[in-house]
Amino acid sequence: MAVALWAKLMPETPAIIAPAGERTFAQLNARSNQIVRALRGRGLVAGDSIALMCSNRPEFAEVLWATRRAGWRITPVNWHLAGEEAAYVVDDCDAKAFFVEGRFQAAAKLVAAAASQVTVPVAIGEAIPGYAQYEKLLVAQDESDIDDPQLGTAMLYTSGTTGRPKGVFRPTQSSAPPLSTVAANYEPGRSVHLCAGPLYHAAPLSFSLAVPNAYGATVVMMDGWDAAAALELIQKYRVTHTHMVPTMFHRLPMSA
Repeated sequence: MAVALWAKLMPETPAIIAPAGERTFAQLNARSNQIVRALRGRGLVAGDSIALMCSNRPEFAEVLWATRRAGWRITPVNWHLAGEEAAYVVDDCDAKAFFVEGRFQAAAKLVAAAASQVTVPVAIGEAIPGYAQYEKLLVAQDESDIDDPQLGTAMLYTSGTTGRPKGVFRPTQSSAPPLSTVAANYEPGRSVHLCAGPLYHAAPLSFSLAVPNAYGATVVMMDGWDAAAALELIQKYRVTHTHMVPTMFHRLPMSA
């Protein structure tokens, strides 16, 4: 819902910059509203679950912010998982809708066979047999803000090192951690955050997408870690914030 505020106050400010495309705050907000209306029209109601298997691209943010304003529970799926493992997660989280990037077709086919409760399978980018096309799903939908926003939640899964992955669910959560913890010094319309990790992980999802967007910062997404590319992006976009693990920091001087 924070994105709707920035869409009104600074509509042309970039919200997402990624190899797969860019979105202003106005565009990100509009497409999130379209997703809400498309899924509601297919029977989803507040409290339902949505699974998302997607790399770092604008559609990931669009689906995330749609769930945050429609009261849905989102489960990002690790696209490194074997197809059978991904199918298990989608089935176990009770997803009614499953958004999957076209390059993960093998997993998408297994999900279609295993997750019988998925009523709205959607392909992002490349087409997948039996899946609705993301852009066609949105195109006829109203872009305006919905009248009844409800805060959504998330359920992420453990790595499954001991048995099957396990969903970790909190019944309620804020749309972003408190300002004093991780969002200090963000300046709406001026701050730029480099998202260096995959968004299916908890930390990048929160610290490198949800929080910066919520506080009006542009998010520059990397589709895979590369130290030299990170330095180039930092310089090109005048990055002010980022979140990295120690290994990433250790590798940066080697590329300078």
